[in-house]
Amino acid sequence: MGKDLLEALDILQLSNGITIWIIPGKISEYDIRVKYKDDNGTGHWRQPKHIHWIVDWMLKREHNIEKIKELVAFFQKLWDENSPKEATATLQRLYKKDQNLNDLFLILLDDIKKFEELNNSGYYHVDFLIFSWYLLLLQEKNNRSDAYMFQKMFSALWKDYSDLYQVITDATSNYQK
Repeated sequence: MGKDLLEALDILQLSNGITIWIIPGKISEYDIRVKYKDDNGTGHWRQPKHIHWIVDWMLKREHNIEKIKELVAFFQKLWDENSPKEATATLQRLYKKDQNLNDLFLILLDDIKKFEELNNSGYYHVDFLIFSWYLLLLQEKNNRSDAYMFQKMFSALWKDYSDLYQVITDATSNYQK
């Protein structure tokens, strides 16, 4: 991972001991790969996975279903507001160093603060969940205008969790809608 760290486009330390960094990806001209390291847990870099969010959101949902539904609505709004063209333009600014991760984080900060009470349950804090998800939104919109995985995740969060197997399947499967 050391070589990748030298290639980092940018690095941002979050308030809860998690560091996020992005490196150039290989799928398109402005593709990014998102990695994170949790100083409270492991010392190695990880790549966020959809299932990590779903499990954490499910834990948070058990303690505050209304706030999770607000968070899902917020994510859906961000998804809808960011076109592939806008996502590519944002990534282009990151590549050219006209904008950095802290700039993007500050744009989301007021929204992050609205969901801080969700930090009381689950593992991840909302600053990580929202910001890393936003970076992956940019990546998906830039690379595939027909991306669907996050839409499946939103749908899974609205469902009755009595069929846990189906929720996890919805969050991790690779088939089209």
